[in-house]
Amino acid sequence: MKSKVRFLVLLSVLIPLSGCGEQASLVSSDTSSSSSLVSSYPSSVSSAPSSSSSKVSSEETSSSVSSSAVIEDHHASEYKKTLPYKDNFRILWLTDTHFGAPVNCPGFDADIEYAHLDKMIKAASNPDLIVFTGDIFENETEEQVDTFFTTIDAYNIPFAFTYGNHDLASLKGDPFYINRKLMACTNSVFVDYENDSIDGYSNYYINLTKDNKTSYRLYLIDTNDLKPADAKGDTFDDIIHANQLDHVKAISTYENDSAPSLLFYHIPLREVAKAYVGYTANPQIYQGRGEKRDNYGFGYKESGAYEVFKDVGVIGAFSGHTHINDYDIDYFDDVNHMVLSSGLKATDLNYHDEDLIGYKIITLPSSASEFTHANIVEYKVSY
Repeated sequence: MKSKVRFLVLLSVLIPLSGCGEQASLVSSDTSSSSSLVSSYPSSVSSAPSSSSSKVSSEETSSSVSSSAVIEDHHASEYKKTLPYKDNFRILWLTDTHFGAPVNCPGFDADIEYAHLDKMIKAASNPDLIVFTGDIFENETEEQVDTFFTTIDAYNIPFAFTYGNHDLASLKGDPFYINRKLMACTNSVFVDYENDSIDGYSNYYINLTKDNKTSYRLYLIDTNDLKPADAKGDTFDDIIHANQLDHVKAISTYENDSAPSLLFYHIPLREVAKAYVGYTANPQIYQGRGEKRDNYGFGYKESGAYEVFKDVGVIGAFSGHTHINDYDIDYFDDVNHMVLSSGLKATDLNYHDEDLIGYKIITLPSSASEFTHANIVEYKVSY
C-alpha cells in the first residue's frame, strides 16, 4: 500500500512542466453545474492540485456507501472530464509498456521502443482517445516521464491514464510527479488532487457527450500497489479500496443518470476467473475470444468492486497487469452483462510472449446494448 501523509497546505497555481502546455479546449472539466454544491468549501481549494501536499492512506475496512456526493475536500463533479462522443467512438487501448529500466530487460533502448510505440499509434489510424491502463513505467527517471508524455502529447490525440503497480516505484520521493506532468499536457484527459483523502493517484471519470447527453462514462481507477504487509489473502496484489468505491458511488449519485460506463484499471477484478472458466467450459457458457497463459492477477481479497461497478452501469472492464493474457469475455451474472477484458501487452519490456504484443481498439456503438466482446479488436504488432 502506498504511504501517504496529508498536509493542510494547498497551492492554487499549477506550474506547467516543460514540453506540455495548457489544456486543449476539446477537453473540459465542467463543474459549473455543481457550483452551489461546492460553495461551502474553503476558498483556498482550487481545481489545480498542490505540489506540496499528499494523501492519507486508509485501511481497507469497509465498502460502505457515502450518503452524499461530497468526498472529503472535493465534490465528485471535480473529478469529471468531458469529451465529445460520435458514433463508433474509437479508443486505442495500450497497457504495460514498462518504459524506464524494467526488470528482465537490460539495456532499455529508447529509440527502438519509441519507434514501436509510434508504429502502433499510427496504425490505429487516428483514434478518438488513447487510454493507458498502468505499468506504463517501471524504474523510470523523471526525465523519462517527461520524454514519454511530451512524445504522446505531440500526437494531438486526447489521452487518459491510470496507474499500475510499477508506475510509482521509483518516484516515492515525489509520487505526484506523473500527475503534475499529465495535467500540464495539452491533450491529456486527467484530473486528480493531492489534498484529497481518496486512496490511489487516479480516481476520475470522463463523460463522452453528444447533444448535451452523456453517451458513455469512462471510469479510470487506480488499483494501488501491493497488499498491506500484514494482510492475508491469496495474492500479493492490492485491490480498489473502500473509499475509492465510495467515490465511484458518489460520482454516480451526482450524475444521476443511466449512462452506460466502462472501467479502465490495472489489477483485474476477481470475477475474471469465473468468466474464463465459463468461456472455456464445454459446453461454453460465456462467449468471447483470446486466451489465458498467465495467472489471473487479481487482488489479494474480494473487495466488492464488481458489485459496485455493476450497480453504476459498467458494461465493460479493461485491465492490464497480466502480460500474456488477452481474453475478452461476455460475462453474465443473474442481472448483469459486463465484458471482462485483459489488455494486450504493448511492448517486449519485462516478461512477455513474442506473439502477444500490440494493442486493442475498443469501438463504442451508438446503442450501448449492442456492446459485446466483438467491439474489442486485437492488433498484434511485431518489432
